[in-house]
Amino acid sequence: MPSARYVPAVVALTVLAGGFHFPTARADDPPPIRPQAVVNLTFNEASGDALDSATAGAVPDKGVLVNGTARIKSPFWGQSGKQAIVLDAGSRQYVQIADGADVDRPEAVSFSLFFANLHAAGDGGFHGIVAKRDDARQITNYGINYSNTGDAFQLYINDGAGFKSAVYSLSAAVGRRRPVYITAVLQVGDAPAPDADEDKDDVLLRFYANGHPIKPKSASGGMVVDNDVWLTDVKVANLVNDVPLLLGASTAAIEHTTCMIDEFSLFPRALSHEEVARLFKEVAGPITEQQLADDAKAPPAGPEIAGLSLLGLTRGHTTILAISGSNLLPEPALVSTAPIEKQTLRPGATAEKIEFEITVPATAPAGHFP
Repeated sequence: MPSARYVPAVVALTVLAGGFHFPTARADDPPPIRPQAVVNLTFNEASGDALDSATAGAVPDKGVLVNGTARIKSPFWGQSGKQAIVLDAGSRQYVQIADGADVDRPEAVSFSLFFANLHAAGDGGFHGIVAKRDDARQITNYGINYSNTGDAFQLYINDGAGFKSAVYSLSAAVGRRRPVYITAVLQVGDAPAPDADEDKDDVLLRFYANGHPIKPKSASGGMVVDNDVWLTDVKVANLVNDVPLLLGASTAAIEHTTCMIDEFSLFPRALSHEEVARLFKEVAGPITEQQLADDAKAPPAGPEIAGLSLLGLTRGHTTILAISGSNLLPEPALVSTAPIEKQTLRPGATAEKIEFEITVPATAPAGHFP
């Protein structure tokens, strides 16, 4: 059965602004960036695992969709007619990529994805976006988490001696209920003065939103240098672990995230400023700065569900489900882990009440579905 708690998150996704655009190539363009990735997940499959389309990787790195993670029409730039995934923190949903040579990054890594934070403004918990984090051994190769109420967005590592991080403003990095293409870059090197030694025992961290560098607010275990953070005196040999890479949670047990994710890529090196900007244009298409500014504006009030007309669906039949509440338009979508064959929004929908005609195949298993 569709979940009353889950539907609002899906409806919230539909208020994301922004048109759909496709990149155009010219003969004098430099080689594209995205084909250089060792992991590429588009989430455009009809069902099942997210397949790795990267050709530069050592192995195919499929993404396993855990606990009913669902696909939905992508609202992100350049993705017209394609799909994204939507995750619900309450259902402990995430995507898991197996440990391996492509995702273990001892010297450098860059990763990027479309992201939309769908947590309520008053949500005080921390939520993970990307993490290769082993809490049992206290080793994190790389990770990102954030908190709405603390305006804290963290790019971090853990070498076994504790977390070290670059801290950014959440509103500057991803905001809430708005589309953003994020890129994180980490590279082992030698930090500038006042770092006293000349050893390559430091880690450079950079973060970008829509191809532009974001200035850090602070650093834990290091120092801010303009738009960079240098984490100093890191036991770099300890950074690699043997746990899976997760999207939408920090580990299987903690910091799950209600969000939307699309077009994940991971690179085995540190991308330059210019390469990050080009990558954004490759994936998002020719979007203008004015469009980005419009999409970054404060979102309208989110949808809220007050009631459902029924709590179950019948196999082999079409059922009408009425949903009442507020702010349910403009483009509501119903998502469930149940095998829905067809859904149609009935005419006469208002912001306070919508009705779906839902068909469940006769072969669907009986049970409770979130």
